[in-house]
Amino acid sequence: MSDLLGQVVAQLRSTIDRLDAIAVQAARAASDVTEGHTRYVTVGRGTDHPRLRAAVGQSRTGADKARRIARLSSDAARNVADFLNVIAPGSAPRPAAAPSGLPGGDDLLTDSDRRDHARDRARGWVTRSLRKADDLKEHATSATDKTQKLIKGLRPREWCTTCP
Repeated sequence: MSDLLGQVVAQLRSTIDRLDAIAVQAARAASDVTEGHTRYVTVGRGTDHPRLRAAVGQSRTGADKARRIARLSSDAARNVADFLNVIAPGSAPRPAAAPSGLPGGDDLLTDSDRRDHARDRARGWVTRSLRKADDLKEHATSATDKTQKLIKGLRPREWCTTCP
C-alpha cells in the first residue's frame, strides 16, 4: 500500500470511528429524551396547559430526531466502510448491520458523572421551587388572615341601625 493510500485509509477509519461514536451518543440521547417525554406525558395527564402540551410535542420530536441522527450516522459509517473496502479491500471489516463504536470505560464514566451532576442541579432546582412555593403559601395565608381581620374591623358596629 502506498503512503498516500495509507493516509486515506487511516483518515477513513477515523471517520468511521467518529460516525459510530456519534451514532452511540445520539442513541443514548434519544433514550434520555424518550424518558423525559414519558415523564411529561405522565405529568400532563388531565391538563391542557399550553406550555406543557408544547413540551410533550417537542420532546417527542426531539426523540424522533435523535433516533434519526443515530440511524443516519450509523448508515454513513457503514457506507464509508463499504467505500474503504472498495479502495483497499479488507481494511474495514464490519459486521453486516451492527454498528461498532461501543463507548469505552472513560466515556461511560464521564457520561455518568455528567448525568449525576445534571440530576443534582435538577434536584436543587425542584427543592428551591418547592421552598419558594411554601413561602408563597405562607405569605398568602398570612395576607388572607390580615385582610379578614381588617374587614371585620371595618364592618359597621351594632350602633348603626341602617347598616346590615
